[in-house]
Formats: sequence, structure tokens, C-alpha cells
Amino acid sequence: MSILAEPRRKQRLSVDPQNLQWRDDEKKFSKRLMERMGWSEGEGLGRNRQGIVEQLKLQRNNSGRGLGADKLTPNDETWIKHHDDFADLLNSLNRVKEKGSVEDGEKEELEKISLESTSKSIRRRIHYQRFTRAKDISNYSKNDLSAVIGIGLSTPRLEDPIKTDPIDEIQKKNAIQTKFGLNTTVSKMSVGEYFTAKMAAMKTESDQATNGMKVHKEAQLGVEEQIGERKRLKKRVKLKTQQKKQLEFQNNQELEAQEECEDERRILTSKSKRIGRRIAKSEDDAALRQEVSTRSMTKKVKKTT
Repeated sequence: MSILAEPRRKQRLSVDPQNLQWRDDEKKFSKRLMERMGWSEGEGLGRNRQGIVEQLKLQRNNSGRGLGADKLTPNDETWIKHHDDFADLLNSLNRVKEKGSVEDGEKEELEKISLESTSKSIRRRIHYQRFTRAKDISNYSKNDLSAVIGIGLSTPRLEDPIKTDPIDEIQKKNAIQTKFGLNTTVSKMSVGEYFTAKMAAMKTESDQATNGMKVHKEAQLGVEEQIGERKRLKKRVKLKTQQKKQLEFQNNQELEAQEECEDERRILTSKSKRIGRRIAKSEDDAALRQEVSTRSMTKKVKKTT
């Protein structure tokens, strides 16, 4: 197989990748507004019309480089080397050289080969800068390695320790040193002490948060109880009002029924009186008729005799 210049990648194009529909739209508000302000088609933006004339296009960045860095140019390798050399110089300046007497007969340590320099010398670079710096042992001292592994540093023990104030100890630990014209703070706390202090601070923060949550929950419970009591009172008031309304309705119905009964009785009595009067009149009329008929009969009998 032949070695390709770049890996093959599948590209998915949208319906309008060059955004021609938006470019050819003559009714867009932005274009009309810019034309009112003095811009004409084919000119760039800016005071002297020095802006780009082409439309902005989407471009996928497959590398870890910034915007605008498409490919490595021959000048890029030089400034990358300068950057790495400057970083090495800063590391050498910031590195603290321990001062001490070297015992006779002690073997000199072999010079450690920097991983960054070896990776730079390789023709086909496969290591990145962060990876090489993290794996480079030459940048670390014995104390750093012992702190990573967990071995305690051997310090001479004083026979009669002198008591000092904790503020002075903290100031001594975080003593400000002036080296190379810069103010640098050197902390003499070990990694274990640092992490124990961090854990204690995190624990106090978590305790405070839990206490705050408890107080908040208690306040919420109190508010909920008050709301429940208010709802109960409202329900009781509603029930009482409903009962009162029902009683009033029942009383009104009873009164209406009584009034209706009295009206019916009055009507019946008036009707009965009228009927009695009519009956009495009819009886009187019948008696009169009988009298008239008897009188007429007696008159006829007398005439015949």
C-alpha cells in the first residue's frame, strides 16, 4: 500500500454548503440596512472598505491547532524550536540547585537525557509537548520523586525544640525569596500535609453545606405546616359557610311551602263560601217557585169551583 499524504475522511455536505440561498436573498434586513448606511455590493466592511469580500465558509478543524493554521509552513518549525528553547531556559532558571558539600568517593550521577530533546531530534515526531514534559524525569528532583512515591524525607531531629508562634511558622514556611530579580514563594509543606489540609477544608465545607441544607429543610417543613394549617382553616370556613347556606335554603323552602299551603287554604275557603252561597240561592229560588206554583194551583181550583 502506498503511504497517503493525509488520512481519508468522509465529508457530509449539507443541502446548501456555501450558503448561496442567504447570499442571493435580496430581501434580507441586514443588506437593506447596510445599503442605507452607504455600503454597496462588492465592497468590504471597515473605514476604508478593507474587509473581506468573500462569504464566510465553514471549515472543519481536525488538528489541535488554532484557527487559521491549516498546514505547517517551513517558518513554523523555526518558531516552534524557539518556543521550546525559551521554555527550557525558563525551566533551568526556575530550577533550584541544592547547595551542599559532596562527600569524597561519591559517584557522579549519570546525566539524564531529556525526553523533549530526543523527541525533537526524531525525524518523524510522535510525541506532543505536554506528553513529553509530563514524562520527562530530568525536570524533577529527588524530593519530587520521593513525594510522588510516598517516601518521607529524612530531616535532622532537634533535641530541644524551641516553641514558636504558629504565625511565625507559617511565615517561615511561606518565606519570600528574591532570586533572579523575581519574588518567589517557596512552600515547605509536604504533599501529605497539603492534601490533609485540603481534605479538612473540604470536610468543613461539606459539613457547613449539610447544616445549611438541614436548616433549609426545617424552614421548608415549617412553611409547609403553616400552609397546611391555613388550608385546613379555609376548608373549615368553607364547610361552615356551606352548612349555613344549606340551612338558610331549607328554611326558605319551608317558609315558601307554608305560604303556598295558606294560599291554597284561602282559595279553598273562598271557593267553598261561593258554592254555599250559590246553593243557598238555588234553594231559595226553588222554594219561591214552589210557592208560586202552589198559589197558581189554588187560584185555578177556586175559579173552577
